[in-house]
Amino acid sequence: MGPHIDAFCGEICLKLVDIDEELRHLKITIREKAHHAEPEVRSRLEKVMKRIAWNQPKVAAARAQVEGWIKANDALRFQNDEIPEDRISKLRRAAEANRYAAACIVLAIAAMDEAERSALEAWLVRQDANSSQCESIDKRIGARHSEAAAEALSGHV
Repeated sequence: MGPHIDAFCGEICLKLVDIDEELRHLKITIREKAHHAEPEVRSRLEKVMKRIAWNQPKVAAARAQVEGWIKANDALRFQNDEIPEDRISKLRRAAEANRYAAACIVLAIAAMDEAERSALEAWLVRQDANSSQCESIDKRIGARHSEAAAEALSGHV
């Protein structure tokens, strides 16, 4: 090939090596930021786990209330709806429905805590997997790029 083409190929190889180095630097920067976030995620996870443990008795009671309310309502369905209720019965039913609603709110909050716990754990596991995978890939790619760059530069310098 002519000297212009050889020079052009050499410039392309150098640019590729520069781009590769910049990408490696970017990967390292991203990993460092993720490592800084990891303690925050672990701290948040610990708080959520404590809250879940703290609320466990309340959640168990709420779950029992909801189950009891459901069973009681199943029994009420079989009653004749045509029998008129007095005001006191209606107020009792309304109060029971309010307790059911409060218990459902406790369960909904507990479900959100569990969802947050799961999301935080997933993030930590994903970070661990990505970190392990990236390190092994970087080693393999780094060796290949170093060989290719040395080969390209030796033929075009």
